[in-house]
Amino acid sequence: MQIAICEDDPTLASILENHILEVSRDFAELDCEIDVYDCPTDYIKHHQKNYDLYFLDIEFDNCNTTGLDLARHLSEDPEERGQIIFVSSHPGYSIESIRYRPYRYLVKPVDRPQIETLFTELIRDFNADKSYIRFHRGKDNVYVHTSRFIHMQIKQTPTALSVLISNRSNTIKLSKNGAQDSEKGRNRTGIGIASIRERVSALDGYSSFHMGDGVFQVLVQIPLAD
Repeated sequence: MQIAICEDDPTLASILENHILEVSRDFAELDCEIDVYDCPTDYIKHHQKNYDLYFLDIEFDNCNTTGLDLARHLSEDPEERGQIIFVSSHPGYSIESIRYRPYRYLVKPVDRPQIETLFTELIRDFNADKSYIRFHRGKDNVYVHTSRFIHMQIKQTPTALSVLISNRSNTIKLSKNGAQDSEKGRNRTGIGIASIRERVSALDGYSSFHMGDGVFQVLVQIPLAD
């Protein structure tokens, strides 16, 4: 699980990080990697990936942006699927934060029992949602939403993993040169074709796309490490 902490007080950030790491050892499902950012601007400038969980302070002494600003930034990213947990000394922001649909709003100081409860609820809620399939690739967890699948075929050999997904979609158009462009709306789930190609290419894999009769097909082939 990839986790980001955005907190301007290094002592509080370290305490929260230690609580998370300690609690994660009690859950077989959790293998946490944590990155710490000292303000929203630091995150926006330097992050190189999306995260599964975001622990966001709200007021920062070292910049003019707030955790609410960062939550808005995350909500506007169509590829963002992480859960937000606000961690603040100011309970009054809890009402304003609702628009960003945080998973929880924690009031400082945060102790280990609160983190234990948080992860217990996260795992319970995730396991209750049967519309996801989880794949492991090395240390990475890949989650695929299945609610709009018509058909999914997976084949694994000692050297490669092949996944063929078919789903009904009215959001794909073919350009004159054969390229396929996504037209997802702001509230649509999924990631764009360019992003799929980029991510598969980073894994030295192959991807292809086909649209016909209202059915969109994606074929992904990824070589497996020896």
